[in-house]
Amino acid sequence: MSGHSGAAAGEDFYDYGPQPGEGTRLLGSKGRPWWDIVASRSGSGGASLTEVYSFISLKGKNVSIFTMDVTEGQAAAFRSYWNDLYANPGTYHFAGRQCTTPVANSLRHAGLGNYRAWKPTTLANQLRNSGWTEH
Repeated sequence: MSGHSGAAAGEDFYDYGPQPGEGTRLLGSKGRPWWDIVASRSGSGGASLTEVYSFISLKGKNVSIFTMDVTEGQAAAFRSYWNDLYANPGTYHFAGRQCTTPVANSLRHAGLGNYRAWKPTTLANQLRNSGWTEH
């Protein structure tokens, strides 16, 4: 599996990953923000979507960004999901709870679709097929 999934509401970027160097541990790793930390100017988190996009582009990676207009209530529910996850990150596991599952969960929590995926490509196809705009 390759790739990574993250999500944003406006410039507020969110994602999920393992502790550095622990992504393939058999029993998992304590979860944490991933690019949200490494791409932030401070190095302590809170990266904007623009910062993350620049970070990824500088590494020569392909990036797909999907957008959809949402209500303030949907955006608030989305942010609430991520704030709760960041407060209690639980265990990251490459074969279960990894980067894509929280993104799909946050979209469901916000009422934006019934997405269920554990691979970035699967989620991207689901977003494409349900009318999200791809950039």
